[in-house]
Amino acid sequence: MANLKIIAKKIKNSPKTIKKVREIAERQLNKEKVRLLENFESHAVTREIMSGPNSENLSGTLAGYGNLFSFIGFDEGANPISPVRRILSQMTRIRNIRRAAGNNARMNIKVQVPSVEDFRDVAPMPWEPGRSWVEGIERGISGFSYYINSSRPSSRSGKGIQADRRLRVMAYRNIKYMSEIIRKFAKNLKSLK
Repeated sequence: MANLKIIAKKIKNSPKTIKKVREIAERQLNKEKVRLLENFESHAVTREIMSGPNSENLSGTLAGYGNLFSFIGFDEGANPISPVRRILSQMTRIRNIRRAAGNNARMNIKVQVPSVEDFRDVAPMPWEPGRSWVEGIERGISGFSYYINSSRPSSRSGKGIQADRRLRVMAYRNIKYMSEIIRKFAKNLKSLK
């Protein structure tokens, strides 16, 4: 029995073993990252913003009136989804691989996954510095009572403007977005063996 423990320890401490574990882990992570990006691309919020100022309110955040692209006030022709996709792709990586405590041959693999707060710098609100539209989707965006979905030359997005007075009593409806996408990704990673 003692010999098996010594052999397991030697295998676990071998640089070749760690290298092979990293290769396998990278392959699995890349498969899950593809699924992460597919979930991001297919989410109603992502599709709605990608469709620009003429999109329908696919996410249901605006009670079917207008769309997120013009409500948030992105510049016409802007691609606010691209930097978010880049963060998801670049920040999701293996942080480290460590040998597990004990005499078994287990390894612990830590994966870095972005949090909702990590999108602040790459997904700023066009009219509210220091705030991210990614966070706003989940925590709320003010101004829906004053939002008019109409083509006007003065509109930043080409399709949305702000009224001087309150037009409706309905409010923006928060929904889970990035936190849900990341939660599913983390759950999928934990289920890997």
